[in-house]
Amino acid sequence: FRVSKIMSRLCTLLLIAALHRVNSLSLNAAQRSPLAQRSAVRPPFVHAQSKGAFTRSDDSFMVAPLALRGGMTLLPSVMALAVASILPTSLGLWKTGYAVSYGYGASVAACAALSLPALSGAARWHAMALIFYGVRLNVFLLYREVMLPVDIHQMKQSDATVAQRLKRLPVVLGCSFLYFLLVAPLRVTSLAPNSKAVRVAILCSFAGFTTAALGDLQKLVTKSIKGKDHLVTGGLFKFFRHPNYTG
Repeated sequence: FRVSKIMSRLCTLLLIAALHRVNSLSLNAAQRSPLAQRSAVRPPFVHAQSKGAFTRSDDSFMVAPLALRGGMTLLPSVMALAVASILPTSLGLWKTGYAVSYGYGASVAACAALSLPALSGAARWHAMALIFYGVRLNVFLLYREVMLPVDIHQMKQSDATVAQRLKRLPVVLGCSFLYFLLVAPLRVTSLAPNSKAVRVAILCSFAGFTTAALGDLQKLVTKSIKGKDHLVTGGLFKFFRHPNYTG
């Protein structure tokens, strides 16, 4: 138990340090962003709608358009995203498997949903892709747990004391940090130009998440019919080793 407490405190300190670092990087990015540059004292700009950018009349200076609707300050704080990552993952204190199932989907969807109101363009679609993934995953997990036998969904509940549950804190905090990092690229997308490369990357995300959904569905149906020990090798599993983890 003493080792568990030490590991828990160490993970907490690492998480706080990482969050502080991400927050510093976000503030620096905001100061270097085109929005911050436009707010400084500069020669007058002329808005060139055909180019989707702010330029000087001599076209010697161009600023890529932001994906943010109202600037970096509208994005949720790092602390808010940390809470949105930790709270759902804390379900793992109830059932260990919940930390890497419902906690995973809910954390990703919650962090993306908190960022969604501040985003537009490609960044908004990026957030919607993450929300789609998280909500779809949790709906699938809930259906599987409610409708199928426990030997298929394997979400077993075991009796545990408070001390035994607290030993799971390092796992909970570690998973929370991972989920936080999975949504962190939204900060990059929000400041990136709305380029073709960004749009293609987001389309790939939707394609991967859709493939994962179809893989989960195929595996669920096949094992429901042929038993939990049946090895699924047809359909998507013929081309991907683990299509239900694509994306």
